[in-house]
Amino acid sequence: MSTALGTLSLCWSEFPAIREFGMFATGGVLLTFVINLAILPVLLGRIFPADASTVLPDPLAAPLGLLLKRMLPRSKVIIAIIIGITALLAVPLIRLEARFTLDRMFRPNSEFVQNVRWLEEHVGSIDATEVILELDVVGANRFSNRLDRIAALEQELGQVTGVTSTFSAASIVPQLADPSGIQARLRRTALQRNRARLLQGSHVLAEANREYWRVTLRTPLFGDVDREQLMRNVRATVEKMVHSEQWSDFHRVTYTGGAQLFYETQQDVLLDFASSLLLAFGLILLMMSVALRSLPAGLLSMIPNLVPCVTVFGVLGWIDGGVDIGMTVAGCIALGIAVDDTAHLLLSYRDALREKGKRERALLQAYSHSATAVVQTSAICGISMLPYTFANLVYLSRFGLLIAVLMAAAMIADLVLLPALIASRWGRAFDPAMNEESPTTPL
Repeated sequence: MSTALGTLSLCWSEFPAIREFGMFATGGVLLTFVINLAILPVLLGRIFPADASTVLPDPLAAPLGLLLKRMLPRSKVIIAIIIGITALLAVPLIRLEARFTLDRMFRPNSEFVQNVRWLEEHVGSIDATEVILELDVVGANRFSNRLDRIAALEQELGQVTGVTSTFSAASIVPQLADPSGIQARLRRTALQRNRARLLQGSHVLAEANREYWRVTLRTPLFGDVDREQLMRNVRATVEKMVHSEQWSDFHRVTYTGGAQLFYETQQDVLLDFASSLLLAFGLILLMMSVALRSLPAGLLSMIPNLVPCVTVFGVLGWIDGGVDIGMTVAGCIALGIAVDDTAHLLLSYRDALREKGKRERALLQAYSHSATAVVQTSAICGISMLPYTFANLVYLSRFGLLIAVLMAAAMIADLVLLPALIASRWGRAFDPAMNEESPTTPL
């Protein structure tokens, strides 16, 4: 169920693709849950009849049992080392930033990228950013004056770093070197008469007492263009121009197009990443607190599941610092899957404690019962995601690799950190309330 809660947290994402993924994934997990409870046991009973005389050997039982016995006397040291490393790797988390650009979505050698690069090299930049200005039409403000100001703005925008070309309605009208004189007066008269023809195009529109002027900026689809910085520069240039005295008819400006889309998306990806993880954490914490019948136990049980996320994303912040949509999905899914193993070990420990009465024996029995399942679950989930690493879409490739790494980190946390926590004095929070008479001293 924790996996379903992890994917359910994605349903509140601002991105439709992530939201739909969360809904379908949650539905699939719940359907699998029903099949495992209602159908799979019947099929296994019919296909593989139980034989009490046959016990399959567990090749991992001995090495995992030896690992636990060597860890128990050093539980405090293990906790200190893991928490210390996690704290150090939490520092680079502040370097994480959203990077949602096309050059990070496709492999450099993909056919799509090669075709786009050929077009931009031989034809020109194909990514378009639109600046749409809404101007009031006033009697004393001539059409030619508005067109000349649009031409001046277009010229300024053409100087912005990353912009390779510009186009507007002013681009198809000849400009005069001398704005005064008989030629200028004739030009203004001609423009006023031909205004209706210009309005038939796609770069200027008149409605009621307003005109909408469109300036198109062309930028490379791939390359080293920082689209966030590009949009900041474009906005600064427009704001500087339209707030001068000559633009008294200015009403508002709208930005759209490729660069603006990526600019706005980058602002939301990191926030979406953090909010989805926090929601997943809150839902799973509630579930664990109910299952363990204790809020302190629920909080303590989340530590082995937060450590993998903090360490792995901390390493990403140290190495690269880029967060994309695939990473947003991976974090919530990994958190939900990792909690399954934590809950399995903790509930086995509580049952064993009721039976054995001593914490050390209960931990040894729970570990021998659950450790192999933890290894198998983590390995199956991690390996099943590795085929995504061969996808042409980079965010899918990183999603698969990140899930596998998170599963490996979660397995280590559940096999090493969680037993150390149970063995420590903090592990008393996991003891059943009904077992008050049993020894609860630290191991």
